[in-house]
Amino acid sequence: MKTQKVEINEIEEFNIEELVFDRDIYPRMFIDKRGDAYAYSQAMRAGAEFPPIVVGVYKGKQYGVDGWHRITAKKLLKKKTIKGIKRVYRSKLSMLKDSIKLNILHGRKIKRFEKSRLTRKLKDNGLSTREISELMLIPIDKLNVFLERTFKATNGTIITSKEIIWKSMQKQQFTETEMQTTMKKVNQKIFTARSAISLLKQLLELIRCDLLPLHDEETKELTLKLYEELTDRLEL
Repeated sequence: MKTQKVEINEIEEFNIEELVFDRDIYPRMFIDKRGDAYAYSQAMRAGAEFPPIVVGVYKGKQYGVDGWHRITAKKLLKKKTIKGIKRVYRSKLSMLKDSIKLNILHGRKIKRFEKSRLTRKLKDNGLSTREISELMLIPIDKLNVFLERTFKATNGTIITSKEIIWKSMQKQQFTETEMQTTMKKVNQKIFTARSAISLLKQLLELIRCDLLPLHDEETKELTLKLYEELTDRLEL
């Protein structure tokens, strides 16, 4: 796979406030401020040394290409600067490709639904299946598994479904239109299980072992809502 040659400079200090966060070149769906970033900040407080970030220079702006959890950790510690390596780019696509290379095997694991979003974005930018396969480290015969979980919204935004949502829609034989409608209204951030069956098994195990804190007001309220929904849908 051909890669664009970039200009690489020595390690230098960058003003954090001048670094641009651009979702179009960020491989993950969000920055985990309470998890990884906070853990990094505590490690920094204890004296841990982290690798320099990668800063991309494009059209006069400085973009964070790699290291946003490290940048966020510095912000949590009220630091103004961070060490990094500067690279000059000719396009945002080049920055995205570099960002993927630097994150695909390092840092917080790129989740399956995040890989789906990236695969679609690369395809829409004209990369061949072989280029995408080599960049994403996904076998060519498995690319469609990731692509079919993505939809294009009317505004051009790529919408990606988590595995639990995708499996549930498939089991209910949703049409493409029904899938798109569902994806616009569902809050995917709250889902951590990989399937509805897994989710129900976890819930039943919590109840069976008396681990569901029904004395807690929020838990009680949500449990009652679940009961009402099931009663209505199952016509009990």
